[in-house]
Amino acid sequence: MEGTIGSGADSSNRQGDFSSQSQQQLPHQSSQMMNSTFGGSDLVDSPSSLQQAGPQPLEQMSDADKFGLPGLLAMMHHPSADLRSLTAQGQDLTTLGLDLTSTEPLHTQLASVFNPTAHTRLPLDADYTLPACYRVANVQNLHERIPSFSEETLFYIFYSSPKDVVQELVADELIGRKWRFHKGEKMWVTRDENYPAPVEVEREISEQGFYIWWDWKGWKKVRVS
Repeated sequence: MEGTIGSGADSSNRQGDFSSQSQQQLPHQSSQMMNSTFGGSDLVDSPSSLQQAGPQPLEQMSDADKFGLPGLLAMMHHPSADLRSLTAQGQDLTTLGLDLTSTEPLHTQLASVFNPTAHTRLPLDADYTLPACYRVANVQNLHERIPSFSEETLFYIFYSSPKDVVQELVADELIGRKWRFHKGEKMWVTRDENYPAPVEVEREISEQGFYIWWDWKGWKKVRVS
């Protein structure tokens, strides 16, 4: 056991030597770790140093910066007035004759920003002519004109206005013209008056004869038997 385990004094001395050596090596090792991890001289400058450098001239920028936010910032401070005007920084509203101190809405004080003479409360005069056909008055309601529509027009209204009141109105008109709606085929059908009347197969259930179907896919009348 002796010689294998040192005395307490020797142990404390070795610990003191190790701690002093570690303290001397840690700053050097930390510096090496920072250089290897963050690139040493490639470290990014502080914000204060970047602000002192100022924006890069537009002519010296790459295409990526020229058409990005750095390029926009450079154009806003460019000596050329033409380039500064492209940034669309806005316009002084007081030059348009607006009273910004007024409590009234501003839209009543300016008719248009594109017309310099439109600083008036009156609406602008229309620079177009409305056709007379758009000024038709005393037009009848739709349900009053349905009886004058052709069958093709009635079919168009029926299929183009699902779950609408007008769909029921034209359906009543088609039923009045001896058309019937087949729920299974979802098509309108009527008897062909040019052929003999259908023969009843089962009383009030089925009959056999010649009929005219309205084919809504082909948009035409089809005769079937």
